[in-house]
Amino acid sequence: MHEVTTHPLLDGVTLCGGDPFFSAADLIPWVQQFRVLRPDLSVWAYTGFMYEELVLEPSRAALAELCDVIIDGRYVAAERDVSLVYRGSRNQRIIDVRATQMNEKIVTLQMDAS
Repeated sequence: MHEVTTHPLLDGVTLCGGDPFFSAADLIPWVQQFRVLRPDLSVWAYTGFMYEELVLEPSRAALAELCDVIIDGRYVAAERDVSLVYRGSRNQRIIDVRATQMNEKIVTLQMDAS
């Protein structure tokens, strides 16, 4: 963890590859420790689950709460759009987790390629 938290070019971490929410219980302690050591950095996660599904299962909901941003939804080839920022298909959402929790409804970030 020391190398991760002290790297001078680090501006956050992204949980991805496979689907991190399948290993939510195992990832929670690592993300919690990261948050303690570097509360100034962001945590993003990619998942094929929809946010509404994540919050129904306790360990997935707990991991989601530790994230700042979640890109949800499966990649759908028919929805592919190379002009999108941080996602590969139009059906995927960039969710602001804190704002979603505060508003009790999905709040997405609008990010342009410019």
